[in-house]
Amino acid sequence: MRAEHLELSQKVGIRSQLFNHTTQRLEDDFLCLPGPASTHVLNAISPAFTASFALADLILDQAVLT
Repeated sequence: MRAEHLELSQKVGIRSQLFNHTTQRLEDDFLCLPGPASTHVLNAISPAFTASFALADLILDQAVLT
């Protein structure tokens, strides 16, 4: 990032967002990537959402429980 990339704006803050190198696009939603002993939640930018029971239910629904 360089100074010339910055623009004046009424908005405050920086919103991080995942960039998919394969599709060359920004990911609009979060991704759940299951591993052998864990699940990684990517692009979940809201602390309130990552602590929600709704997200926990979704992750559990997608999990392969052994």
